[in-house]
Amino acid sequence: MSGHAGRAHAMLSASSAYRWLVCPPSAHIASGYPDTSTEYAREGTLAHEVAERIARGGQPPEAPGVTAEMVEHARGYAAYIEEQKRTSDAIVLLEQRVDFSTWVPDGFGTCDCIILEGDTLTVIDYKYGQGVPVSADTNPQIRLYALGALHDYGFAYRVRQVELHIYQPRLDNISHTGLLTEDLLDWAEHTVKPAAAQAADGTGAFKAGEHCRFCPHAGSCPALAARCEALISKYDIAAGVPSLSPEETAKILGMEPLITLWLKRVRERALSVLLEGEAIPGYKVVEGRGSRVWDDEAAVLSELLDAGYHTGDVTRSELLSPAAMEKALGKKRVGELIAAHVIRKPGAPSVAPESDRRPEYDRLAEAKNDFST
Repeated sequence: MSGHAGRAHAMLSASSAYRWLVCPPSAHIASGYPDTSTEYAREGTLAHEVAERIARGGQPPEAPGVTAEMVEHARGYAAYIEEQKRTSDAIVLLEQRVDFSTWVPDGFGTCDCIILEGDTLTVIDYKYGQGVPVSADTNPQIRLYALGALHDYGFAYRVRQVELHIYQPRLDNISHTGLLTEDLLDWAEHTVKPAAAQAADGTGAFKAGEHCRFCPHAGSCPALAARCEALISKYDIAAGVPSLSPEETAKILGMEPLITLWLKRVRERALSVLLEGEAIPGYKVVEGRGSRVWDDEAAVLSELLDAGYHTGDVTRSELLSPAAMEKALGKKRVGELIAAHVIRKPGAPSVAPESDRRPEYDRLAEAKNDFST
C-alpha cells in the first residue's frame, strides 16, 4: 500500500477550492476546526489504494474493507486509463503529488492519474463516492491538479491542450471536458490567484451559497445567517401565509437545502456550546428519546423457550427487540416473563426550549455512566 491515509493536506487544498474560491476567509476559519474523518472518507481512501495497485498491474490487497465491488470498479478505472492513451509512447503517472503554489500559496495536491502524450495533458480524478455526480466542467479541484501537472511537467512538454476526466463508477458517471492551456492559465491568474491570496491571509468577504454544505463554520457564519434570515424575514408569516407567485415559490424551494443546512448546523453548534457549560438564553440540553434493549439475549430466549414459546415466535434473524416482543406476545406476557431483562438505553443529548418538560441533561451523570460501562 502507498499510505494514502497518511498524506499531508494543504490548507488551500484543491478539494476545498470550490469553497475558498467563492468565500476566501472560510479557509482560515475551517482550518481551526478539528479534522473529522468520516467512514465514507476512509472508504474512499482505501478505494484509491486499491485502484492504484490494480492500475499499476498488481493484485488487489487482502485488507479489511476491500470488497469485490471496490476491486471491480478499480479494474474499470484501470481500463479507462488505458483507453485514454493514444499511443504506446504515452507516459502515465499515478498518484502523483503536484505543485500549484505559483498560484495558490503552499498549494499542492495528489493527482490520481496524469497522462502526458504529445501536446496533450490528461488528468483523471477517481471519485469513489456515490453522493452526487461530479462534473469535470469548470471543476476547480481537477483544474488545480492540471495546473500543478502543467507546472511540474510543462518544461518538458509543449502542452497546448488539457483534457480533464472525472471517473465516478458507483454512479455510472464519467464526465469529460477539455480546454486550451492558455485558458487554464488565464483562469489561474485572474480567478485563482487573487482569491487564493485573500484566503491565505484570511481576508475577503464571507459569502453564503451551496459551497457552505461541508463548511465546519456554517453554524456560526454570519453571512449564511444573514442570507437565510433575509429570505425568512421577507415574508411576514405572523400576518398570515402569503400568496406566493410561482417564481417566488421556485426561489424559496431553491433555498430550502441551504436553510435546512443552516438550521442543522446552528443546532449542532448550540448543542456543543451548551455541553461545554455555556448558556444560551431560553435553551437547555435534554436527553433525547432512548430505546429499550435486553441485558442478556441468551437468558431471554432460554426463559421464553421454557415458557413454551418456539424460536420462530420470538426471533426473526435475531431476537426480537422489547417493543417488537410486546407486539408478538403481548405487553402483559412480556411483563410477566422477561420484564427484568429490559434495560433502557439513554438517548443522545439534544437542544430544547427551557419550557420543555424533560429535565436538563446531566453531563456529570452521563460521564460517570461512560466510565462504568
